[in-house]
Amino acid sequence: MYDKGDNMTDWIPVANYLPNTLVTDIEIRSEYVYAGTHGRGIWQSPVYSACPPNYTLTVGNDPSNPFSIGTQYYHAWNNIASSRIIKGGLATDVLYTSGNHTDLLPGFEAHSGNLFEIRIEGCPD
Repeated sequence: MYDKGDNMTDWIPVANYLPNTLVTDIEIRSEYVYAGTHGRGIWQSPVYSACPPNYTLTVGNDPSNPFSIGTQYYHAWNNIASSRIIKGGLATDVLYTSGNHTDLLPGFEAHSGNLFEIRIEGCPD
């Protein structure tokens, strides 16, 4: 799934943990977007919000723990620090985009079979 706000020039991905499957229904309630999928249940994610200055990602705040599956995008204006374990396997894409730097802390692991990428380019407009 992608979002393009009124003041944005490009579409940005907002599909945290959405499995690679057909989406048959989308609904926004309160601060969450829900997607009904074909054969994979119901997916939910917070609606897109402005980029935080810093992001700290740990095993404890990983909603997919112990298996970081699906597509996950994390953006911060300044810094991302992560000690997460990425082990979802095939079709697990994880992207960290920060403005200044990304710190991979002790305990961080990215297992084989995952696509893990770090970019230094800040938040989308």
